[in-house]
Amino acid sequence: MGGNALAETLVFGARAGRAAALWAGKGPGKQQGGGALEEGLHSLLASLPQPRAVELRGWFGKIRQCMWEKGGILRNRQGLQEALGCLEDMAREVGVVPNSPDPLGLARTLEARLAVRTGLVILEAALRREESRGAHFREDFPQQDDTRWLGHLLVKQDEKGGCRWGFEPASPCPP
Repeated sequence: MGGNALAETLVFGARAGRAAALWAGKGPGKQQGGGALEEGLHSLLASLPQPRAVELRGWFGKIRQCMWEKGGILRNRQGLQEALGCLEDMAREVGVVPNSPDPLGLARTLEARLAVRTGLVILEAALRREESRGAHFREDFPQQDDTRWLGHLLVKQDEKGGCRWGFEPASPCPP
């Protein structure tokens, strides 16, 4: 972020947080015994096993290693499939790590989940593009293939949380 943007996010983030807290304090839950609900929620969260930050920190190193070794610049179908398998296993594991009531713990849990999901999308895209392009070299498809692949792979999340893939050919350059 440049200029005043970072300072603005801090100032207005704090203001938004205070306003949200005031608004929540005036909501219908507070008027109808919201204190008991809040206590019950805290009790429930405290009873859940807590993820340890050390465990989650290890996730990012595992993701980086898997992506670099099998899905890096030099790649092939077998390596990409192995990396996908590795990250799919990680997605199942990190998906059952409980959300932490601690904001930092919650942020790290969500960050780990999203990092795994991002890696999965990158690897799936690399598997679909059966050519070498730019700095990414597919050993099993060493040539650039403009006939089939000059364009953009598109991915959108479907209503069930899966990926819907498409391809958009590049527009021809004007003369």
